Order: sequence, then structure tokens, then C-alpha cells
Amino acid sequence: MEMMLVKRISTELKETESDVRGVLQASLLEAWGGFAADRFPARESAKALMGQIDARKEEFSSTDLDLLMSTLEFSLRELGPEEFETITGYDYSFGATTLAEVKKFAKEQG
Repeated sequence: MEMMLVKRISTELKETESDVRGVLQASLLEAWGGFAADRFPARESAKALMGQIDARKEEFSSTDLDLLMSTLEFSLRELGPEEFETITGYDYSFGATTLAEVKKFAKEQG
């Protein structure tokens, strides 16, 4: 049986599901309403996906996975290490490893 996204990442990274959800939500929030949000093309889609993450959604379409990857990449790039931690509350390296795991998961899903 295939593991779901958040559960899979939390298992791989040995982190809590709450932390994985939190860093994904924080990146979506930054893309939707952060200081550089006007440069993120899919703001409204990011806002919609925030609610789904909050509702503990575990199954994501390829479009959702693409959006999760792009918002996390955007947040990491736009904020940089210091501001990423300050604004999101999560360590930059945790964001980067979470991104790598989302990419790995998306690739496996085809």
C-alpha cells in the first residue's frame, strides 16, 4: 500500500506530520500573501491549497504537487535562510529537504 504524501515525508525525514504540514502551509501562505507574493503567478491556487493542507488532505493531484513544489521553491528562494526561519518558523534546511521529498514523491507518482 502506498503511503500518502505528508505521512511519507514525515517518515522519511523522521519529523512529525504536523511539522511537514506546517512547512508546506507556510510556503503556501508566503506565496499567497507574503512580501513577494505579487511575483508568484498562482496566488489564488496557493490559497485554496492551504485549506486542504489544514484539513489534513493526503491525496494530491499532480497539479497540487506541482503547486506545493513551486511554492516551497519560491519561499526558499525569495526568503533565503535567515528570513525563511524567521517568517515560517521552520529551519531552511528542513524546507529544502521537504522540497526534495515532495519532488521525489511527485516523480514516483509519474
